[in-house]
Amino acid sequence: MTKFIIVGAGRRVQQDLLPALSFLGYKKEDVFIFAKTKKNILVRNIIYDVKKFTEIKEIDDKWIVYIAVPANISEFIIDQVLETNPRVKIIIETPINNFLLVNKYNNYNICVAEDAYFLGKYLILNEFIKIKNFNILFMYKSAYSYHGIAFIESLLSKIFFGFSVFGIYFGICKKGIALIFGEKKYEAGGIWLNSKKLNLPELTESEKKLIGGYTDFDNLSYRFLDLKRIGLVNLINNFIKENYFSISISEGFNHYKKSKIIDKYNLKIIFKKVIKTALNKLT
Repeated sequence: MTKFIIVGAGRRVQQDLLPALSFLGYKKEDVFIFAKTKKNILVRNIIYDVKKFTEIKEIDDKWIVYIAVPANISEFIIDQVLETNPRVKIIIETPINNFLLVNKYNNYNICVAEDAYFLGKYLILNEFIKIKNFNILFMYKSAYSYHGIAFIESLLSKIFFGFSVFGIYFGICKKGIALIFGEKKYEAGGIWLNSKKLNLPELTESEKKLIGGYTDFDNLSYRFLDLKRIGLVNLINNFIKENYFSISISEGFNHYKKSKIIDKYNLKIIFKKVIKTALNKLT
């Protein structure tokens, strides 16, 4: 089994990544975790040892490195990993939002951990939703930044043009139109495809365990963050294969750029900025 090196030991690693690897059959001895400080973490009744990042001495070509650190230090970590082994496969948690850095890393084997995209593809492949030639997707309080863009493109294919009017985002896609309204609050939101609200899909027992079981309030939006673990499982499983599909750093950068337009003309946000500016001038 392919070994995993994880750089970072925060919430994302503990709540999503390690459970996803366990779902795929990875044992404790198959996973090596490194972070700023040495410690132990308890994840779903398993204690993992976390070593200092400086202790990484070698990385095998067949291993995968998952980098889950804040964006402001990701370049340093990527550089250190590539210096150790420039041929290794790398998954980065957050898209690179700097065009110069995208060009810097374009020729390396690096992908973005955009699990929202793979969740959308999972829903289609397992026939939980059906995509027509033309569709209307409405996301209310359930789309956040580049994750929302990635999810839209997983269902409706590429967004050719996007604009925002009075807090409503319109995405003109290859297979329809996507609309986003409302600040992100998954538990209070909803997702509709062709006027039908999307509920929680039928899951296997192991998938139910992965997302933490069912609740009385479940729908696709309410459990979106939990369901993204299934997307992460499919992303990792796909990346391990020789002929794989992944979200490249260039594509991740495109998702990031497209997401910047979502709240550009949100009146609530503009009003808050105006009030804040006015208050700053008074003090």
